[in-house]
Amino acid sequence: GREQFGTKVEIKNLNSFRALEHAAQYEIKRQSEMLDRGDVIAQETRGWDDAQGITVSQRSKEEAHDYRYFPEPDLPPLTFTDSQIDELKKSIPELPKVRRERFVKDYGLTVDDALFIAEEPERADYFEEMVRVSGDAKKSSSFLNTILYKHLKEDHIELSECKITAEALGLLVKMIVDGKVSNNQAKSEVFESMYKTGNSAQDVVNELGISVVSDTGEIEAMCKAVIEKNPGPVADFKGGKDTAIGFLVGQVMKESKGKAQPQLVNELLRNLMK
Repeated sequence: GREQFGTKVEIKNLNSFRALEHAAQYEIKRQSEMLDRGDVIAQETRGWDDAQGITVSQRSKEEAHDYRYFPEPDLPPLTFTDSQIDELKKSIPELPKVRRERFVKDYGLTVDDALFIAEEPERADYFEEMVRVSGDAKKSSSFLNTILYKHLKEDHIELSECKITAEALGLLVKMIVDGKVSNNQAKSEVFESMYKTGNSAQDVVNELGISVVSDTGEIEAMCKAVIEKNPGPVADFKGGKDTAIGFLVGQVMKESKGKAQPQLVNELLRNLMK
């Protein structure tokens, strides 16, 4: 119930968290018993004896000079006005904790993803440029965290050494969002080429001849063929087993060599099997 601290006692020779815990518990008990008896607690340094589980007095420290407290002669006192402090605050960049909270609130990222991205200013700036270009924070986060950093870690290089700029990777994510390349194509062929050469996503797509089949009529014909060839999964789907659609989507994707849009394939299959 006291408002002021009691006498300071230092404990040394703490070589583990376990020792720290046990030493603190011992001192609480020792000092409590002394205070209950009316004894005076000495200001001192005590050493922890791990074998006996006790603290042992090493030396007393009664005055400030015993702690070698003295003014630093080479550091004069510094005083600041309120306006100077406000200006200094404005000059400080957004701190990681604030940025992390903003990423969760404004971009809808998970705490873990936001923690990883906001950990380094360069990484956070890279991510925000990707979002500005792609317009999709979650896809940008996924690409940055799981694809790009996997390669950087394997090659033991820093983000600053990567050949892919934030704008270039953001454009690749935008191509996925716009349905110009499939997610699988982007994460494999297109990204791999960009990572090695530093070329833009569009240049890689043109070079590899990659394109997404977005012609509804062409994809619908593939869906009809897959439905006809797979009566079992079709019957399962119609019987209420919704997961059966996954197999059928996979067959259409295989038929299109990965160039069809999975969302469109899923929608067409469901409509055809109604």
